[in-house]
Amino acid sequence: MCKENLRKLESCRFRPYCAACVVSLLQLMFGMCIGWMSPATIGLESSPPQIVDGDPLTTDQINWLSSVTFIGCIVGILFWGSVAEKIGRKNTLRLLALPVIMGWTLISLAKSVKLMYLGRFILGLSGVGAIVPIQLYLNEISEPSYKGTLTSVMVFFFNGGIAISYILGAILSLRNFTLVCNIIPFLYLAAFHFFPESPVYLYRKNKTKQAEMFLLWFRNNNYMKVQEELVYLEENMTYQKNTNTTSLSSLYEGRARSYALMINVWLFIVSQFCGILVMLTYTSSIIKNSGTTLIEPDNGAVIVGIIQLILSWMTTLILEKTSRKLLLMLSMGGMFISQGLLGLYHLGDDTHFFPNWLPVVCICLHVGCYTFGVGPVAYVISAEITHPKIQPTAFSLFCFLGTAASFVSIKIYPYLIHYVGEHGCFWFYATWCLVSMVLIPKFLPETRGKTFEQITELLGENKDSYHQCVEVRYDVHSKQIDPKV
Repeated sequence: MCKENLRKLESCRFRPYCAACVVSLLQLMFGMCIGWMSPATIGLESSPPQIVDGDPLTTDQINWLSSVTFIGCIVGILFWGSVAEKIGRKNTLRLLALPVIMGWTLISLAKSVKLMYLGRFILGLSGVGAIVPIQLYLNEISEPSYKGTLTSVMVFFFNGGIAISYILGAILSLRNFTLVCNIIPFLYLAAFHFFPESPVYLYRKNKTKQAEMFLLWFRNNNYMKVQEELVYLEENMTYQKNTNTTSLSSLYEGRARSYALMINVWLFIVSQFCGILVMLTYTSSIIKNSGTTLIEPDNGAVIVGIIQLILSWMTTLILEKTSRKLLLMLSMGGMFISQGLLGLYHLGDDTHFFPNWLPVVCICLHVGCYTFGVGPVAYVISAEITHPKIQPTAFSLFCFLGTAASFVSIKIYPYLIHYVGEHGCFWFYATWCLVSMVLIPKFLPETRGKTFEQITELLGENKDSYHQCVEVRYDVHSKQIDPKV
């Protein structure tokens, strides 16, 4: 009997997991966009440069080529959430492939650096901004027991995109590598064609028959489970009619939401200022500039990408079984050690006290620690501590802040090297990790395995305050509403 129930449970999860893998191809494409810069930096700085005509690109031009993507991300975040509410999750997720196709086409045909800037900006439009409709879609097709795992699938694909970029960048010319990047969105559109619209979105648009049909498809025709979920959807709709859930002021109403807002802002900013984007964008350059003779820069980037991919896959297996706080503390501690050692390595001028393989190990350690900790856990905690009714507004704001931090962290990298040296630059990022590691046990609540009500109490809201909203009780069989204030 237990085995039969387990098989039914697994069958109910199979289709949401498949959908998560397909929509996460958008994040794989964004990972390839980020990872593309590592081999491209060396190719564009060489003489003659690859793809573009003329002189090799300067350090400032390379820096803008990296950071302009995040300007596009900031612009995309401003409208993709609204688009998803107006035309639906599926249509929005389809539309997100268009900037990817346009961006890579422009870059592959570019003869000047200005066209490459434009291509990278357009690629950014569907980068971080895609997280909002992806998160909405995954939250609405999944059950609470595995929402965190589906989120980690998205992060896994992003890391997979970076790893693929490192590998392809090592074996293909930059132009051919760019052409390969343009194939992925077409594969994505073909695969996503077979998946239905979000049942929750359809239900909110009063398309109840379609919503029930698609929910049955996602739950593998488990009729009883679907009926329970439809009752819950009706409860949510009744609540939303009686409360304001979309204004910015709703993000900090009450102690619990204010505390959750502060935690989210901190998580999304520190996840960028820990130095991860510098490591991922300039992997080959950091290895090359370190003077190590142990390994070629492109090969070193491949090793980093493979380690990142393996640890990302392992995270999807242990995320629901391990303390969120422990993962974050270990992650921050490991990144602090790696950045601190890199700073010590670059402290000397020509000779180093440390062995020349240390930079490769430090980069692997830093990327690995980010992958199993801060990377996926920040999104999971954000989804767990943010009130479900304000998540669309909240996720857009948090992604906006995180992307702005991404742009700043990438843009200041060459200036930090110029003014405080490479050692000072790495110690700057290490400081963010150290401070966060100290703050986590004191200020971050443990959310694993807890309901939203329990998390709300941990955030400082008492039970009476939490229940000062419209509660709706239902009889599943009669479907009669019993309002209680």
